[in-house]
Amino acid sequence: MQVKPPKLHRVAFRVTAEQKLLLQQAAKNKGNSLSDFVLELILDRVQSEETLPKTSQLSELSLEQRVQIAQRTLESNGPTEKMRSLLEEGKRMLGSSK
Repeated sequence: MQVKPPKLHRVAFRVTAEQKLLLQQAAKNKGNSLSDFVLELILDRVQSEETLPKTSQLSELSLEQRVQIAQRTLESNGPTEKMRSLLEEGKRMLGSSK
């Protein structure tokens, strides 16, 4: 038997009374709780539409974005020494990956 990780995080959104009733009826027809029904629909949609970048793209993009954010912060807020150090480290990492 596979052990499921505990659900510790919450996601909330607002719906109209009609939307909630529709979702509740659909969940009941499928034999699921409302939360499980909505979560399953959302996860299926996200995974089927390839809305997430590939892992390698995410890593490269994430690093570039972090460097850009650091640069903007340095330009606008008067950076701390730690910020300057992190920016230089990011630039070195980008330079060595090309």
